[in-house]
Amino acid sequence: MTAPWPRLQAAWIAMATFIALFLQLSGALSDRPEWILTLALGMSLWVVRREKWWSAPFQTAAVVGAGALADTLGTSPLIGVGLVAGLLLCSLLKVEPDAFDWVNASLAGIAGAGLALFAVGRDLPLSETATLGVQTAVVALGISAVLPVLAWRPVKDLFPSERQILATLADTYREPVFKARHLLFAARGHSPDAPTGQGLTEVAVWVYRLQISLQTIDSELRQLSPPSVQQRITACRADDEPDPFTRERKQQTVAHLQRLLDHGETLNTERQRTQALSDYATAFLEEARMGLAISKPLPGESAPERLPEVLARLRENASSADARRKTARELEAR
Repeated sequence: MTAPWPRLQAAWIAMATFIALFLQLSGALSDRPEWILTLALGMSLWVVRREKWWSAPFQTAAVVGAGALADTLGTSPLIGVGLVAGLLLCSLLKVEPDAFDWVNASLAGIAGAGLALFAVGRDLPLSETATLGVQTAVVALGISAVLPVLAWRPVKDLFPSERQILATLADTYREPVFKARHLLFAARGHSPDAPTGQGLTEVAVWVYRLQISLQTIDSELRQLSPPSVQQRITACRADDEPDPFTRERKQQTVAHLQRLLDHGETLNTERQRTQALSDYATAFLEEARMGLAISKPLPGESAPERLPEVLARLRENASSADARRKTARELEAR
């Protein structure tokens, strides 16, 4: 989300209340308070979705249309408002929403609207205008409960915390993960959209998992101890046992130990590949961070519109001052 959800909730509640009071005091729809609430909620939704301010007329029309449809079906317009508002707020997720997110957001909006309707049905010892303001704030609070629901949504492949990194990785394997963490947080600031940010997170998580794999492989290789295994193989082959059963068991022992060494060679190969993949992923994050920084608009891309005019005036003033000084020197010489 572009801002912490409590701040977004407070902004939406304040703006919706202001618009509802304005409509009430202007006399518009004074006999239909539910429609004042519907319009106020629809017109104030852009405060929460400020990065998509250009869509404010369309989202207002969608909210009002959903309210009209709900009214036609014989229920409160605010139920339709909660449904559409939940769907619109779902786009605030830091990751690309899936089908579960859309359903979750719409149900949260409807539930919030239903609870708010129950609350605003109470008689308040206030004036009509003050009552409408309180009702608008309560309804906005109920529907905006979608925001904490979305904020607490479990994100797939969430990058581990610093405490988790310290708990799961030894010192030798932490440096690449912390570097990936730094690159991820730096690149996120330049990420143009949610899918790009999620993709960067997946690559950084990949670095963490590769380091976990490296740690596991190294632990297995340390337990293998190829020199010790080779000594056992040599000792078994050196014994010339007269007993056929014992001799056969030693031959089978040699075969198992030899396969154990073969597995060790395979693990060594996998370790090299895992290390190469970790280096590749880190280099990818470094390139992504720099590429995203370059892709952002830079101040030097376009000069101020009045720069030529200002430069012309400065040159003209400089020429006039130079001519004035030259004339003064000539007069003094006479």
